[in-house]
Amino acid sequence: MRLEGQARLGYYPTPPAIAHILARACRPAHADQPWTVCDPFCGPGDALLAFDTPYRYGVELDEGRAAQATAQPLTVITGNAFDVSLPAQSLSVLFLNPPYDWDPIANIRIELLALHTFVSAVKVHGLVFLIFPKTILSSLLTTAADLPLRPLGFYRFPDPDYDRFQQVILIA
Repeated sequence: MRLEGQARLGYYPTPPAIAHILARACRPAHADQPWTVCDPFCGPGDALLAFDTPYRYGVELDEGRAAQATAQPLTVITGNAFDVSLPAQSLSVLFLNPPYDWDPIANIRIELLALHTFVSAVKVHGLVFLIFPKTILSSLLTTAADLPLRPLGFYRFPDPDYDRFQQVILIA
């Protein structure tokens, strides 16, 4: 990871417009039934706030950003997302925008490790949003084939964000 990324603990927030577009895609069939969303790399919680449910959960490594998130109507744990155990099939929506880096211990990209680690927490008819750099698309396709996912599509960030960040979203 570049020095700037290391200083930020790999934190690169989801643009608010993208978070709102994805959150609008999450309209439960029965509005009276509770649904949950989790962002294991939530930063100050801005992306989570876009989702229209009172059941919004996050994990944030940086204490300052975690404090910002806990000041919002969110439930947030301060710590390493990979140290948190999420119950199987407990989430309606899993929102992943993990640090873009390589995990030398697991010998895998962190984005792919996050997908492997947290996908089992998603309910059968739940949604997964994974934001990742387009440079790992082929690795993601190989990895996703081994997971209980049914990809609904890959979408690139709209301009001008795509030109700047070269990010893609997997919706599964």
